[in-house]
Amino acid sequence: MADLRPKFTPKPGNGSLFKNKFKKQDNHPDYTGNCTLLDGRPADLAAWIKEDKNGNKFMSIKISEQRESYEDAAQPVNPQAPLDDEVPW
Repeated sequence: MADLRPKFTPKPGNGSLFKNKFKKQDNHPDYTGNCTLLDGRPADLAAWIKEDKNGNKFMSIKISEQRESYEDAAQPVNPQAPLDDEVPW
């Protein structure tokens, strides 16, 4: 799987969000991106468009440690693979 992260590094305290083209469920973020924290560490961003009780729209944002790779995010499961039923004790 290709690395989907942008090829640039934002300045400390800055970042970018992009429309999530891979959203398949309601709980998946509407926007994803990356940023550089003030201490220089890279981080991932995720944002959801929500609505408050008065009907005002807002964005809920999550900042998390940047993944080394996105390949581990969606490894396919092979249903034909044999099960390891061996119990170690």
